[in-house]
Amino acid sequence: MKWFFSIVICVFTYSGSLAQTYSLDHYLELAKNNSPLLKDLQNQIASNQVDSLRLKAGFRPQVNLNSVGLYAPIVNGYGYSEAITNEHTLNGLMQVSQQIVSKNNINAVYPANPGCR
Repeated sequence: MKWFFSIVICVFTYSGSLAQTYSLDHYLELAKNNSPLLKDLQNQIASNQVDSLRLKAGFRPQVNLNSVGLYAPIVNGYGYSEAITNEHTLNGLMQVSQQIVSKNNINAVYPANPGCR
């Protein structure tokens, strides 16, 4: 009976030792690749880089183009009056604006990273 229990314990010990086929490094690498916290950190870094680029672009000249076109159709004398609508009109507007910002404001925006300026 003593031999029987010894053999059963040895068999369970042997099969339990074969259960681990991967090393600890494999599991650590797998945890690092699948960690939602590390993925969130990478997404925050990417988001901050985009925000930094948008902020940096805001200090450069901004160009806006706007246009409005109007055509009042007249077919065989029927339609809109030419005297009131001027038959067709095209208006265009181009605007260039530049922010005037002091060095103190720029330093407040980029306190820790002077390389972004």
